[in-house]
Amino acid sequence: MHLLSLSNHFIFGFLIFCLILMASSGVYADNNSTPSVNQTTQINLARSSMKVKGFSDPEMDFQLMRSIGTDWYGGGILGEILLAASEITDGDPSNWPKSFAQLGMQVEKDGRERLAKGHVVSARDALMRASNYYRAAEYYADPRLPEHQEFGLKAHTCFIDGINLFDWRVDVLQIPYQDSFLPGYFLSPDKDTNQITRKTILIMSGYDGTSEEIFFGAGRAALERGYNILLFDGPGQVGALRFHPHMAFIPDYSQPITAVVDYALKRKDVDPKRLALYGISLGGYFAASGAITEKRIKALILNSPIVDIHEYLLASGLSQLENMTEDLRLEDFDYIPDEEMNPKYKISLWNMCTRFGQSSVFALLEHLKEFNISGLLNKITIPTLAMVGEGEGKIPLKQAQYCVDHVTGPATLYIFDIQSGADSHCQMNNSPLSNAVLYDWLDEIFDKQ
Repeated sequence: MHLLSLSNHFIFGFLIFCLILMASSGVYADNNSTPSVNQTTQINLARSSMKVKGFSDPEMDFQLMRSIGTDWYGGGILGEILLAASEITDGDPSNWPKSFAQLGMQVEKDGRERLAKGHVVSARDALMRASNYYRAAEYYADPRLPEHQEFGLKAHTCFIDGINLFDWRVDVLQIPYQDSFLPGYFLSPDKDTNQITRKTILIMSGYDGTSEEIFFGAGRAALERGYNILLFDGPGQVGALRFHPHMAFIPDYSQPITAVVDYALKRKDVDPKRLALYGISLGGYFAASGAITEKRIKALILNSPIVDIHEYLLASGLSQLENMTEDLRLEDFDYIPDEEMNPKYKISLWNMCTRFGQSSVFALLEHLKEFNISGLLNKITIPTLAMVGEGEGKIPLKQAQYCVDHVTGPATLYIFDIQSGADSHCQMNNSPLSNAVLYDWLDEIFDKQ
């Protein structure tokens, strides 16, 4: 009887499991789209009203993966991100800023209400996610409109309010640079003291990333391994543009990098013998450019190792602009009919011209030729790790190989293949593996010193 009873229990449980599967499958039997909440409430049993679905538009899909990829380190959560994405039309990012900004406001409100009730952990987690949702809104916001800066500053504020609720030392920085400053953050595992000298990594993003986002990509992983981190935004980068809208990209990043190193080495908690510089995305170019002359850096990580921005950006589609017979000035963009140029491309091209400090498309194409350090790589004599994804394309792979072949210090090339699940640009689809490769390599370099 005992065995029969167990068998009956098993059969009953298995039947319930099968019924659940049939019920949830029936939800999608006659419709490929995700059912609405109202539809789901009419179903007696279902798995979820949400369906995992990306975009067919390559850039929008990558930006979605970019947000989802911060999940591991607290920069977002799948359900919230998919909820925002469900309000956006595939191929048309015009509603992207509104959708992610609304999500940011919702999550920020929740976090601040929880903080008011003394729920510190819940509050900090919500504020950190809100920060990254505002950054996602900032990405597709029209840079000519006030909301672009508004979203960026909200990302900045939520990040500061959230990060200060952790058990880390946090200093919000304004690093002196020329007659202005570079924004940044210094974080240490030691909250109450700056007397413990630690290995330190300086981290910068690229064309459209920010210091706040990079915390989720590589910063938190460094703190977990006992590093100090200094996150910073240089000339032309989004985080700097929030405060200095006219500070454009420059071909030679030696002065900004030197300014950051100057600040870092004035601190008692930074070990000058264990100081690394990490450049992500287009930051791979800027970090390498700075390392050519800045000899106080002891290790260099480039992800991707870009040595020629002109070639790199032409490969992304700018090469089509070389066939233009007439120049396009900044003031001309407002008069181009949408049927002649998709609004998202108009905004993107206008933004690129201004980010590089140029007044027209022809001037931009010519100016980009100055962003080339291929003939200077032999001046980099420190250990260098070049990281690139197999899925990034031929030009990034080519430039990565060129970089390791021409620096004169010990160089390592790590290619993330498709099977690793980390083959995308900057390994947005697998940051834990990316960080394992990076920090294991850096630990071994510093252990030898």
